[in-house]
Amino acid sequence: MMNEYDMDYFNDVKELENWVQIAMDDGTELIVVPAKEILDCPIKEGYFIY
Repeated sequence: MMNEYDMDYFNDVKELENWVQIAMDDGTELIVVPAKEILDCPIKEGYFIY
């Protein structure tokens, strides 16, 4: 499933927030999904952006 989308993966929530803020300032529309909702493996924190 990971290869079906062009996704960036973030373990660091702070890095995710910075990335989202930059993209929002740029006018980019984002879909941010907790990685645990996509992956079948247990994960504590992590997000996909696509």
